[in-house]
Amino acid sequence: MAQMYGKEKDAEQTADHTDPGFITFFNSLAPKSPETGTLRLFYRASNDFWAAYGPDATFVAQHVFHTNSVVKYLGAGARLLPSVALKTSVAHSLLRDALTSKQLRVEIWVPEAGQGKKCPKFRLDKEASPGNLQAVEDLLFMNSDIISSPIVMAIKLATAPMDSARLRSVGVAFADTTGREIGVSDFIDNDLFSNLESLVIQLSVKEAIIPTGTTAGTTDRDVDLKKLKAVLDRCGVVATERKPSEFTVKNLSSDLPRLLKTTDSQSSTADAADTIPQLSLPTAPSALSALILYLSLLSDPSNHGSYSLRTHDLSQYMRLDASALRALNLVEGPGKTGGRDTTLFGILNKCKTAQGSRLLGTWLKQPLVNLHEIHKRQNLVEIFVDDTNSRRTLQDEYLKAMPDLNRIYKRFQKGVASLEDVVRVYQVVLKLPGMVEALESVQCEEEGNSGLVEEESATSLEKYGEMVEQTLDLSELDNHNYVIKPDYDPRLQELAEKLSQVRDGLDAEHHKAGGDLDMELDKKLHLENNQVYGYCFRLTKNDAKKLSKKYIELGTTKSGVYFTTSKLKQHAEDFKEASAAYSRTQSGLVKEVVEIAATYGPVFETLNGLLANLDVILSFAHVSVNAPISYIKPKIVQKGMLEIRYPKFTSLTSS
Repeated sequence: MAQMYGKEKDAEQTADHTDPGFITFFNSLAPKSPETGTLRLFYRASNDFWAAYGPDATFVAQHVFHTNSVVKYLGAGARLLPSVALKTSVAHSLLRDALTSKQLRVEIWVPEAGQGKKCPKFRLDKEASPGNLQAVEDLLFMNSDIISSPIVMAIKLATAPMDSARLRSVGVAFADTTGREIGVSDFIDNDLFSNLESLVIQLSVKEAIIPTGTTAGTTDRDVDLKKLKAVLDRCGVVATERKPSEFTVKNLSSDLPRLLKTTDSQSSTADAADTIPQLSLPTAPSALSALILYLSLLSDPSNHGSYSLRTHDLSQYMRLDASALRALNLVEGPGKTGGRDTTLFGILNKCKTAQGSRLLGTWLKQPLVNLHEIHKRQNLVEIFVDDTNSRRTLQDEYLKAMPDLNRIYKRFQKGVASLEDVVRVYQVVLKLPGMVEALESVQCEEEGNSGLVEEESATSLEKYGEMVEQTLDLSELDNHNYVIKPDYDPRLQELAEKLSQVRDGLDAEHHKAGGDLDMELDKKLHLENNQVYGYCFRLTKNDAKKLSKKYIELGTTKSGVYFTTSKLKQHAEDFKEASAAYSRTQSGLVKEVVEIAATYGPVFETLNGLLANLDVILSFAHVSVNAPISYIKPKIVQKGMLEIRYPKFTSLTSS
């Protein structure tokens, strides 16, 4: 049970939202609540606390704190406004649960600029939905990985090119903003939208964008939309209605190439229809246009030239509907927490990486139907079932240490990456040679069993490792300091030497004062870099009685008396100036290093996919060997009946 402790209570008291101006402002907002699918939170950076008001406060009290005693009432008279305050860590957890489990939309409001501490007016700062986490991704997954990719889909219905009242033409576009992938599909469906339901299941769609219908709801189009909403509801997908005018392809031929990687589009948009075959599909482009607009992909420069485009073929995978998904217990449904072993995903998920877990979820909802591909996957699992040492080595020594490279690359693209991100990739680079060597010992000559982690990926990143070793001070990593080597840049080297000289001066003055006061250094007489006074001396109140008039007292606290000398004061000023200059120079160099690291992005993406694939294969092998009754390799044939034999009664050999 979450409890409200001092910080939340203090925050609520200092917020001073009892001001009638705020209550009037809040009541002027369009009514939204978790019951209608939207959670509205208010954040105040000045106090670092979050708050919910009205129906949202009641929701937070019941679902986070599990008691209404945390609800405070603002205002006076009959129209009291319920409120609940949350500390930042609790708010982030609430946001994550609301978006990924409870399937709610979220609004985050912040004070308008120049309002001061008493803030009657706020502005909408961020919006997010189950399929679109872009605005809050860094908040939600700062210290954790994304286990399932949020897929948002746009759906466009059209008249089928066949003379049948029971057939519909369906065009869809979907996007994975975490992996920066866009997909489209165009197909004929029946009036129950069975194919669309299978596609929604295959892609693990969280949210669907559909055109609004008329209020009358009597036209064929509105009847179809009603059926469509029923399918989405059955699949646990949030339906978001948008204006039909957004489902037009007016600017798509010029907008889409701006988003795609150079391998997916030509530099000129004039012939986009010729170079991007997906634009010639009958219905999907309309959905794609609405999707790009809804996600505001073009407004973020980091998206330009970053997305890949593919066409999804329904026939590649076994078709599952929502009923089959529930009956088979493949994955956990939205809002359900039945336990790790209550679903097939929970049983099979022994993956060591977030990207592996995401891929496993995809594979379970997209069962292969191609016999050759099935045999390839089976053979890979068999290799690691037979080779226990290699399996354990790869899982425990290598994959366990692998970060989510897609997430790190996205930080590079957005320009918010740090030297710590550079180092995390460098640590992957250090692991790759050993990983490749471990894999080479288990590779066999049969087609499809090689290339789980391509040696080219390791080779491509060798120069990355050299760049990091030349620029970063790796000796500081043990202290969790991510800094540039002083000798990497002449300006930095000069400032480092100046700082060293200033530190020598500080130490000399420390020794001089210790001798003068007859005080043992560091045990009695302390030299400290105080947040308020800068570099200064500190003595206990009792020892400070020995200070003569040549020492300048700065202040007294429980820790003792802070003081300085004229010379130490000058050294402290010099240190402050040199440190600021060093930080400014290093910041510029950090930006250069991060920009260089970002150029390796395509290699990160390729390697991330290979690691995910290897992780799932190893997870399958691990589960097969460690099950109470060991799994066997089934014999899959092109045609025939399914025959299942229980090993307890029948002796079977793997084939």
